[in-house]
Amino acid sequence: ATQLQSQFSILREMIQQIEKLTRPQDFPELALNFVMANHSHLFAYRRNRDLVYRRLDGGILIASETLDDHPDWKEVPEGYFIIGNQPGKIYLKPLEWRRKREKSPLHRSQ
Repeated sequence: ATQLQSQFSILREMIQQIEKLTRPQDFPELALNFVMANHSHLFAYRRNRDLVYRRLDGGILIASETLDDHPDWKEVPEGYFIIGNQPGKIYLKPLEWRRKREKSPLHRSQ
């Protein structure tokens, strides 16, 4: 596994534990937007609250709501992670993915 895949796996496991302790059917009002960054990647997760993103020159902007009228804002799907890196590559990944069915745990968004 690459370093990015390892970092994502750890983060995913943490969020899964939070989700197990605060199941949406038991806590429907609980919202969780989680954002974490290191020197080269930004990781975010969305649950029960808006999370949007926009590509910038060489990067990505993530916010809880659109910050301007620019048409390139996109919504992070409910229960998904978004991973961005410095060259501006963006990956969207659901919390529950099965490694057996996929070659890589990360998929690029379009």
